Amino acid sequence: MKNIYDNADLMHLKEQEIMGQNRHQFIYGQATDERTSFLEGLEYAYPIIDHNYRPMAIYMMDYSLPNVDRDIESVTRMKLILISEKFLNLSIVYNISNRIAFNNFSSKSIFNRSLNFNTYAFNSSSYSILISNTEINNITNFLQFSQKIKNIMDLYSCFYKGILNDSFNVNTPIDLPFIDAVEFVSDIKDLLGNKAYFSLIFDNKEDISEISTIAINNFIDKRINKDISIKVATEPGKWKTVYDLDGNMIEDIHDYGEVELDNNKRVYMKKYNRIKKVDLE
Repeated sequence: MKNIYDNADLMHLKEQEIMGQNRHQFIYGQATDERTSFLEGLEYAYPIIDHNYRPMAIYMMDYSLPNVDRDIESVTRMKLILISEKFLNLSIVYNISNRIAFNNFSSKSIFNRSLNFNTYAFNSSSYSILISNTEINNITNFLQFSQKIKNIMDLYSCFYKGILNDSFNVNTPIDLPFIDAVEFVSDIKDLLGNKAYFSLIFDNKEDISEISTIAINNFIDKRINKDISIKVATEPGKWKTVYDLDGNMIEDIHDYGEVELDNNKRVYMKKYNRIKKVDLE
C-alpha cells in the first residue's frame, strides 16, 4: 500500500472510509507526525454542526491516566479501572463541550437554546469543597461547563494517583461527580438538531496505559454507534489489551472495522506468523 500522506486522493478515500460509517474501527498505521496531522484534520473536515445529518469528528485529548508500572492487588487494579472508566466518560464530555464552546455555527439557534446544565448537577460533597453551589448554578455556557468538567477530571486523576502511590485507601468510596457520556451525547444531538454520530478519534501515539485501554475497549463493545463511533488509531501490537471492563474480548461482544493507512499491519502480521510458525515447529 502506498503512503497515503503523499497522495491527496488516497487520503480522501481513507477519510471517507473512517468517517463514512458509524462502526467502531481500529485504524492501523505507523505512529508518525503525518498520521497525527491526518487524524487531527478530520476534526476540521467534519466539525460540530447544527441541523444536519453529517458525522462530527472529535480528536480526543486528555483521556488517558498514567501507566501502572508495578504489581498491584486485583482489588486495587479493579478500582483503578473503574476510576479510568469514569474519567474517560468525563473526558468525552469535556472534549465535545470544549469544541462546542469554540465553534462557529451556521445559525444562531444554538446560542438561543441552552443545555440544561443543572441536569448534570455537581452535588458531590467532595466537589463542593472545590467550588460553591452559587458558582455551579451560574454555569450558563459550554466554556464554563467544560472548565468545570476538566476540574472534575483533575480530581479523578488525583484520586487515581493517590491509590496508585498508596496515599489513598483502596476502599475509599469514589465520592465524585460523574456524567454518562452516551446520555450526554444524546442530549447534545437533540440540542444541535443533528441526527448523525460523533466519531471519537483516539490517537495512540504516546503509549496509552493498559488501564485506559480497557476503558476505551469498554466503549468499543457497546452498541452505541447511532451516537458514538470509537476510532482507535494505533500501530498493530501496540494496543495493550483486547479485553473490556468485565474481562470479555471486545471482538466477542461487538464487531468492529479495520482501516489500514500503510503497510504497517501487513508487515506486523507476516512477522507474527513467522514467529508463530517457529514456535509450532
